[in-house]
Amino acid sequence: MAFCTKLGILQNRSVPVTSMLGSLRYMSTKLFIGGLSPGTDDDSLKDAFSTFNGVTEARVMTNKVTGRSRGYGFVNFIIQRMRRKAIRWVSRSVWKDPFVDAFLMKKKNAALNRKIWSRRSTILPEYVDSSVRIYNGKTHVRCKITEGKVGHKFGEFAFTRKVTKHPRAK
Repeated sequence: MAFCTKLGILQNRSVPVTSMLGSLRYMSTKLFIGGLSPGTDDDSLKDAFSTFNGVTEARVMTNKVTGRSRGYGFVNFIIQRMRRKAIRWVSRSVWKDPFVDAFLMKKKNAALNRKIWSRRSTILPEYVDSSVRIYNGKTHVRCKITEGKVGHKFGEFAFTRKVTKHPRAK
């Protein structure tokens, strides 16, 4: 919420939170296509990926002054599974001129690049199975938060594991 407010201040208007969350959700289905020929336009790019159901938009980036293609574009899919199929299709196809880089448009995990200096940080349930970068005095070291690590930390204060008693042998 505070980020949206600061962004709105920079633009001298307010930015609704719902539109920001929608755009983050939308980024996970966006695919970067590079190495396009100068004659490629939006329609031809969309036709190239029309074999996959769920292409919502294909956009070739152009120079604002000349109107010519800049050699790259983006294809948006409804679901992420179709995006993965398109990546495999382009990497195996004879359509070798353009290249596809899905990693540039990956949805960024908010906790992935989060840098932590405090030793008293709050661990939310959403952070389990994600990575954070913890400052060790010199650099930020990547650390994956697992249920075992959280249980170990809370084990200092109370039991975190259920004690199982074996039945008596007769």
